[in-house]
Amino acid sequence: MQKMVMSIATFLRNAKSAFTDLKSHPSKLKFVIGNQSGDLDSIISSISYAYLSYIAEYTSLPSNHVPPRINTIPVLNFKSSELELRKDVEYLFSDLKVEKQDLCFINELKFNAEEKQNLELVLVDHNSIESNIRNQLYYKDGNIVSIIDHHKDENQYLDAQPRIIEVVGSCSTMIAKHWFEKLGIMDNKFQINRSSANEVGKNFDLQELAKLLLGPLLIDTSNLQYKTTPDDIGIFKAYREISTGLNTTEYFDILKKEKDNIDTLKAVDIINKDYKAYQFVNPELNSEVQLLAGEDIIIGITSIVKPMGWLLSRDGLLEMEKSIDEFGKANNVNVLILMTNFNDATHGFCRELAIKPIIDATGPATQANVKLSQFLKRKLLTSDLELQLKSSSNREGGLQVYSQHNLKASRKQVAPILRTLLT
Repeated sequence: MQKMVMSIATFLRNAKSAFTDLKSHPSKLKFVIGNQSGDLDSIISSISYAYLSYIAEYTSLPSNHVPPRINTIPVLNFKSSELELRKDVEYLFSDLKVEKQDLCFINELKFNAEEKQNLELVLVDHNSIESNIRNQLYYKDGNIVSIIDHHKDENQYLDAQPRIIEVVGSCSTMIAKHWFEKLGIMDNKFQINRSSANEVGKNFDLQELAKLLLGPLLIDTSNLQYKTTPDDIGIFKAYREISTGLNTTEYFDILKKEKDNIDTLKAVDIINKDYKAYQFVNPELNSEVQLLAGEDIIIGITSIVKPMGWLLSRDGLLEMEKSIDEFGKANNVNVLILMTNFNDATHGFCRELAIKPIIDATGPATQANVKLSQFLKRKLLTSDLELQLKSSSNREGGLQVYSQHNLKASRKQVAPILRTLLT
């Protein structure tokens, strides 16, 4: 009797079941988790890493063996209720017939301090843990066993194996490169070994996997037109060889349309859709912002796919500022930075950077937040972001919007600037 090929949907269903069975035995659990933004790259990187890890374990065993239990579980680094904000991800999951109930979300993971000691964590699409992971999963540096990422190296968890941090367009590129080579289905020149691929394909759906991995690669590189490296091009060709007949331009257009589909979302949900928090412990601040001395600071950065003018026209300045303050207070943020990226009919690809301190009429930190925001604005204006004031609220602590003429600088480049200023 012919074996059933394990689809990604089946793997995720089995992984969720394994997690349910094993959560009382944390020593047997390894979680693969992307960064807090929960974008397509982070999500697909965590799923594909776990799937490929299981394939490697399965193929290392003798033929006619009992399939190994899944103990490497992909985790989505946001609340289950927030999946609906990510229309591109929902589209891919629908295409793969993945059910929400078969996914693991970080808010579902509850472990006490003793249980956390035995967990193993794999970081993908980031190389320094964020506060939510630290609070829910982290116990000590030794828990971080592997890292694959494409952000600036924070020089942490140096004993992780593998520890692969390289500049590529999409983290998913490095996930595929690492595991495809390890499995022998691709050499280091991105050439597919058809014999090995066919052997793996007897039990696992490599065509489906290649299509899945293509998604974040196309989105993160704007269909291979932006921030593309030779590794991205090489892995793209490998995907095309595995998943034949796929119209990648049409595929990109669908995913881009879904990603940009934010018209019906409330402002707080738009802010939350692609958001990352950066926590600075006991930052060294000058006398201008001594009100915050000795306290941790959280700077939030959100990425938005439409111009600030669209949001302000839709909601109005006052309502937009209220939404920012509402989100900031709910997430203990001191200052929120909003980075937009969009295509303009006249000027082509554009970026903006907006900044606002979080205002709480009942909170003592309001003035400190205003001073911190003023400090950051002055420093960012002298950075290589090439900011030019576009619009400014006339209220203290109001929203200020800048055109950003350095089009290469995304959140990935802005976050290290903040670290330099606040550490």
